[in-house]
Amino acid sequence: MPTVQGLRRKGYTPEALNEFVDILGVTRRGNENFVSYKLLESCIRKDLDKNAPRTMVVLDPIKVTI
Repeated sequence: MPTVQGLRRKGYTPEALNEFVDILGVTRRGNENFVSYKLLESCIRKDLDKNAPRTMVVLDPIKVTI
């Protein structure tokens, strides 16, 4: 079972965790409802898509003569 502190060490942002909790909602029931880990991963992916700069590079280009 992941903890909030463990998720923060892995690089999950507070915004992503807040979005995850907003989507899930707060319940007072027992362990009747299981949440897929994919939902948490999609929240962090959405947050990183907005904030992480992405670049593409070819490290060893090959010269092609046509």
